[in-house]
Parts: sequence; structure tokens; C-alpha cells
Amino acid sequence: MREKYQDILKKSIHVLTVLVVLWFGQRSFRLLIIAKQSGDAGGAIVNLLLVVFWALCLGALLAPDFSSYLADKFFGLIFPKNKGKVAKEYSRIKALTAQGHYDKAIEEYKKELDNDTMNYNLILEIAQIYHENLKSYNLAVEYYNKALGFITDSNTWVFVKNRLADIYVNNLDSKDKAAVVLNDIITKLPDTKYAQQAGDRIKNL
Repeated sequence: MREKYQDILKKSIHVLTVLVVLWFGQRSFRLLIIAKQSGDAGGAIVNLLLVVFWALCLGALLAPDFSSYLADKFFGLIFPKNKGKVAKEYSRIKALTAQGHYDKAIEEYKKELDNDTMNYNLILEIAQIYHENLKSYNLAVEYYNKALGFITDSNTWVFVKNRLADIYVNNLDSKDKAAVVLNDIITKLPDTKYAQQAGDRIKNL
């Protein structure tokens, strides 16, 4: 039933778009006639170009494959197909973690990761289970470092670097590696509060 309504909405959007293009096209054509009759050469050229533009738009919309593609893209922006499914799936995996089924949760996250290899949130979920639940610190370091390769947000990147420093200091007895990780923050984000905090941490190692 839901798919039926979605299909109707797609077709409605398509028809509405065609009507809008037709309206602008006929308006430009009328203005072209008026400009030509009044001797306005500049106005006539501009409106001629607009008529051609709207004609091309109409042709694209009426081409079956292309119009279907546009409708699907537009509809997808409004109603992502997998949004609910993904949220539900991740919540199921989080429930496994909450119930203490850590190995099973990691297995499920890795399955999801096979289909979305650059999703650093999935990688961080795995790293966190290794870190906080299984106490497998070397594996946690491996996955935190893997996530760093895909993170573009500075706040998240700094957070992960600090998590690595915590593991090196508190669990792997490697202050030298912690200092290297913290120096990465200073190098990448100089003259920021993150660099200052990293510098303070290094002094206290």
C-alpha cells in the first residue's frame, strides 16, 4: 500500500513539473512575440533563448527514462528508501551489545560494514565494543585507527585521537605512543583549543 502511494506521489510530482515548464515556456513565447512586434531586438533574443531552454526542459521531462530518473532522484531526496531500515537494523545491533552479546554485535556490524566500507560510525561502534566491553585493546586501537581514515569532522577526529591516547596510557602502558597520537592533533589543528588540550595532556604524561 505504501509503495502504491509513493508511486502516485512520484507521478504527481512529474506532472506538476511538466505543467510548470509548460507555463514558463508559453509565457516566454508570448513575451518573444511582444518583443518582436515592438522592435525590441534584445528582448526578442533573450526570450527566444528562454523558449529554447524551456523546450529542452520539456523534452527531457517527456523522455521516459530520463523523467523517471529525475522523479526517483527527487523523491529519494524527500523520502530516503533505507532510512527506516538502517535505523532499525542498527538499533537491533545495539540491543545485542546491551544484552552482552558482544561477539555477535561485532559480527553484525562487520556485515553492515561490508556494504558500507567507508562508514566510520560502524567502525567506531566495533572499536568501542573492543575497547569498553571486551577489553581487547589492540583490536580497539586497530579499529580506531581505521576509522580515522574516513573521518572528516574535526570534533570526531580529535575525540578518536584522545581515545587512542587513553588506551595507550591506561591499558597498554605506552606513553610514547600516546604522545605521538596527541602530537598529531597539534600538527593537524595548530592554534586551536584541541592543540592546547593535547599539549597539556603531553605535559602530564
